[in-house]
Amino acid sequence: DLLRRVASRFAWQSEPGISSGSLGHPFLCRAPCIRAVHGTCMKGPRCDFCHLEHVHPKRKLRRQERERLETMRELLALLIFQWHLEQQVIKLQLEQQLRLVLVVVQRHVRGLRQAQMPTELELCRVMENLWILRGFSLGQLFNSLQHWPQ
Repeated sequence: DLLRRVASRFAWQSEPGISSGSLGHPFLCRAPCIRAVHGTCMKGPRCDFCHLEHVHPKRKLRRQERERLETMRELLALLIFQWHLEQQVIKLQLEQQLRLVLVVVQRHVRGLRQAQMPTELELCRVMENLWILRGFSLGQLFNSLQHWPQ
């Protein structure tokens, strides 16, 4: 999977002793570590959760939202993901850094569209469901992909 290979080769800038879950804070990090909040995390730099302060709580997909995404064709779910991804990239001014990721998503969407064009009804469904990923950070968008059609 290309996105995982790119992410594994990315040179994260981090401070010594920071937890591995804090890498990419605040947009690409993992969920906050409950133990670190209370000062009781024993894993330190090996912890898979973020040890840094979060201004906004991380939002998760609700059951109803997850079910909607799971029942959509891959193309429709990717159109929603692509729209939110492009909005976040522009908002965070990361066009250059995430150019490859955007190209990969655009090519995949184009290939799926060529294989089977969405109907007008399906495109309306996409527009109605754009709200599903509102408030997601860039990292949460990528994490949400695990719930989508394969």
